[in-house]
Amino acid sequence: MATASNDFETMPVIRDLKDFDRHSGSALERLVFNHRAFLVISCIVITVLLALQATKLVVNAGYEKMLPQGHPYIQNYFDNQRELRGLGNSVRVVVESVNGDLFAPEYLEVLKQINDDIFLTPGVDRAWMKSLWTASVRWTEVSEEGFTGGPVMPDTYNGSPQSVDVLKHNIARSGIVGQLVSNDYKSSMIFVPLLDKNPQTGEKLDYTTLSKALEDIRAKYQHAETGDGQAGANNAAAVKIHIIGFAKLVGDLIDGLVKVMSFFWWLR
Repeated sequence: MATASNDFETMPVIRDLKDFDRHSGSALERLVFNHRAFLVISCIVITVLLALQATKLVVNAGYEKMLPQGHPYIQNYFDNQRELRGLGNSVRVVVESVNGDLFAPEYLEVLKQINDDIFLTPGVDRAWMKSLWTASVRWTEVSEEGFTGGPVMPDTYNGSPQSVDVLKHNIARSGIVGQLVSNDYKSSMIFVPLLDKNPQTGEKLDYTTLSKALEDIRAKYQHAETGDGQAGANNAAAVKIHIIGFAKLVGDLIDGLVKVMSFFWWLR
């Protein structure tokens, strides 16, 4: 330590920059100190370019980006994606009856309205959407004359006890209990497959907009019949709506991230 101190004390003091030997020091030192102006300008230019690129960043996530692209199952899925529509990115909306079961005409009417609103939501692959109110959900059985079948929701449904009985019978023979209908018959599910791109604009699916649209539907029907958000004791149309799925999760994460960024922006 004493030797190093003595070396510093004996080093010459250069009072004029013209007297400094620009060829002294290592190659890195000469590169940095002999070209200071160039390095400062380069740092400013790089900072400006990165700042401009940062303004183009969009908080978004793709369903396919989360899949293991190198897995043979996933590669096979991509090769046959056109024939496997409805099996990729999707959201599941469960409508639970607070009072009674799903066979109450009031519940079925609310379910129909929710189904129609989701059907018209941008980004939904409508052809593969499934619920009690979609014609794609069917029952089949083998009879003496061969295979017979039809939609689970009867075409003649009008809310009468007779049409509800037909619906019960169709659900029992369709095999959707435990899938679209809960085992206790208190809730049913709306399966909502999603499109990766908007067929009209060609833009990628906006998870933030989709999540907000689903939340608007939840707020519209979950509290519409109760006023203060509490289910009435005699209100058969009171429902709870549960939404799960990759798109909804990403939408919630983006919404939370925006709120956190806004909070720190407000604190600065």
